[in-house]
Amino acid sequence: MRNIILFLAGTLFLAGCCSGDKSDTPPKKPQHEIVASWNLARYAPNGFLPNDYFTTEIAWDFKSNHTLKVSVESGTQVQNQDLPLKQGGTYSYSINDSVLSIQDEGDFYYQIKDDRLLLSDSPYFGADDGMMMTLVKDDGQPPVAIDFTNISKGEIFNGNYNPTQHGEVFYKLNLWNDFKENVWGLETFPPETEVNFNEHIVVALFDEPRTNGGHSIDVVSVTEYPESILVRYTKFNNGDLTQVLTRPYHFVKIPFTSKKVLFKQVYLTGTNFTK
Repeated sequence: MRNIILFLAGTLFLAGCCSGDKSDTPPKKPQHEIVASWNLARYAPNGFLPNDYFTTEIAWDFKSNHTLKVSVESGTQVQNQDLPLKQGGTYSYSINDSVLSIQDEGDFYYQIKDDRLLLSDSPYFGADDGMMMTLVKDDGQPPVAIDFTNISKGEIFNGNYNPTQHGEVFYKLNLWNDFKENVWGLETFPPETEVNFNEHIVVALFDEPRTNGGHSIDVVSVTEYPESILVRYTKFNNGDLTQVLTRPYHFVKIPFTSKKVLFKQVYLTGTNFTK
């Protein structure tokens, strides 16, 4: 009888331990956290070539069935032609520990941190001048519109100064003052050109030189994304019959940011803008 009681007590003790262990076991993780939609924000080919920055033009959608759909917006400009999956399409993928294998592209080391997916050809993630890509999880929220303030806008400017249609950004007072004095070259500057660079930066848009008047270049909107600022611009006016050399420009200031500033031309169709 004593042996039976001891046996039953031991059985109950083990059952209690097993029951306790089971309740303490953490729940299984859901399907891998990479299963989500991501927007490519930055591609750094190495420590020497310039980076490519994007907003939502290139989207990677990882599915739970181990397929990856890459969508590339028409007209997307890519500086580095070795950008992985730049043509878009559907690919298979697999994961082994910290390595992501993608069909036709090979293996990438990966990390997920703060809603960012980091891919690299090195386990050091760019610290050794290796390739690195940063993708931001698409949470479905719209980007943030940023207010901008006009500094100056007109047609007459230095046509010899980088004679292409382009944008520039001034982050420091000394560079802005040097630009005003040696490039812009007005005898007197309007008060709007006095900028506190602890609070703002200057965004400058230049049209290419024109052989007739009536042209403009116009900042339309400024939008903040997780890794960059996007300045959209257009040309509201496309010239008249006045025979004169002109160089349209538009200078604005926006709240200070250290993010990369990107420029994108949009086109007016009726009352709406298209990409």
